[in-house]
Amino acid sequence: MIATATFFILAILVASIAITFLVVIHEFGHFLTAKFFKVRVEEFGIGFPPRVWGRKIGETLYSINLLPAGGFVKLFGEDEDENDPASFSSKPSWQRAIIIVAGVFVNLNFAFLLFGLILAFSGWKTEIQMLDGAQNKFPFGHQENRVLVTFVEKDSPAAKAGIVAGDKILFINETKIEDPKEMRVQISTSEGVDLAIRAENEQTKQEKTLDVIPEYNAEAKRWQIGVNFTEIAELSYPSLGEKILVGPLHSANMVQYQFTVVKSLFGQSVREGNVEPLRENVSGIVGIVGIFALLIKTLGLNSIVILLTIMALLSLLLAIINVLPIPAVDGGRLFFVLFELVTRRKINASVERWIHTIGFGVLLVLFLLVTTNDFLNLPKWVGVFFK
Repeated sequence: MIATATFFILAILVASIAITFLVVIHEFGHFLTAKFFKVRVEEFGIGFPPRVWGRKIGETLYSINLLPAGGFVKLFGEDEDENDPASFSSKPSWQRAIIIVAGVFVNLNFAFLLFGLILAFSGWKTEIQMLDGAQNKFPFGHQENRVLVTFVEKDSPAAKAGIVAGDKILFINETKIEDPKEMRVQISTSEGVDLAIRAENEQTKQEKTLDVIPEYNAEAKRWQIGVNFTEIAELSYPSLGEKILVGPLHSANMVQYQFTVVKSLFGQSVREGNVEPLRENVSGIVGIVGIFALLIKTLGLNSIVILLTIMALLSLLLAIINVLPIPAVDGGRLFFVLFELVTRRKINASVERWIHTIGFGVLLVLFLLVTTNDFLNLPKWVGVFFK
């Protein structure tokens, strides 16, 4: 139990470091461009106040703060109209726009770099678990959809035939299996007749053909073979051009898929008339810690590639959120700068500040709701981790 608790604490530490790192490099983008355009940087902080340590070098205070999982840059004249040439508000709109988007630029390029390295060391291919019901065709790369067995019930027809967790189902009776729906159809319409299942083990890459005799489940009123399965997409980048641009291409695939997932979850919630599909699949910081904990427990050192993949996805997510025209985030500030650039009219600083304050309040409420949802799901993570 002590060792398990230690691993759980390690997961919290790893998740905190990962999130803090991503936020700090985002803020470092603002910091560098502000310095380049001679904007006075009043403070560059790692973590959030209260302050634990600080040292002023030149005009900038560098600080380490008590609350982890974040960071910030405080620019002179960011929220007030200042005539001082060193203030953010005194700079031309195009310079302010560059300073604002610099954080997004850094997060995007970090995701490009991580995905590029991961795929280069993985033979330019990867597997992505698909959300059940979310039909998706990735815009880049070569895609092959497969059904992956995730659990085999003891003494079930599948277990007796030799199917194990980690097997990919390729064919059933010469019918190519590319999604869970097709597999369910093949099993449910079998009428108990032998199924010739061709599978490939994910670890050994060896193919096998097995005869499986479905059993009728009177309670469920359908034929079953005793397995749980999910859909995965095998995505590869075989051409030279794709390999050179694999970081941006795979990032674009991931962004497109995230929008597909959100659309699918919203659609499912509307059809079912409840928020459970969204609630069960939305996670905040606590949920991220749970994911890190589960990976460290189940995969140990082998989880490094998956952990780096999660970091790349989080970096992409941070970039997307900060480019959206939402008050209080970079995209909201960029909206006002672009408005000024197009109309040649500057929004009153106090009005803009109030809009950002209201936006921050809304984001804080959303953050609390997501965090509350994470804590409601926490027993699931803790239960899996400590069992």
